[in-house]
Amino acid sequence: SYPQSFSTVAWSRDGARIFLASAPGIVRCVDPVTGSVISSVDLRAAAHAMEVSPDGSAIAVGTEETSTALVLDATTLEVRTALPGHTEAVRGVSWHPGGTRLATCGYDGTVRIWDVDRAELVGVVDTKERLGALAWSQDGLSLVAVTVPGNILCWSTGLE
Repeated sequence: SYPQSFSTVAWSRDGARIFLASAPGIVRCVDPVTGSVISSVDLRAAAHAMEVSPDGSAIAVGTEETSTALVLDATTLEVRTALPGHTEAVRGVSWHPGGTRLATCGYDGTVRIWDVDRAELVGVVDTKERLGALAWSQDGLSLVAVTVPGNILCWSTGLE
């Protein structure tokens, strides 16, 4: 039991840790067997989306107040990279299967594709609709996003 509720959760790739994020912006790494907190960080911004990178070394987190996606080190929870650019809450994050690109979406209606290693924006799609979540296809060639009213949007990215 923890003093606040959590807004998103993700497993480490090896299944040895659970990552929890709360609306106040606390991210915790927890042992799934004992429930003990291994590490934690205060992002100082509500976290509403989280996904572990394909190689398990990083965690992408979407924030509300700062409208920024953050890439955290999966071991230390230190911020590796900040990816600003959204103008409203970041509500979805999804790693490309290759692990070097990250897609983010938010209430500003945009999907942004980032080269995480260079912290560089490489593509933007403006859907003109508030977006709540997104995911890459298994082959990394397509993205799907859902709007807040419940529409499903899908497109080819041209990336492999």
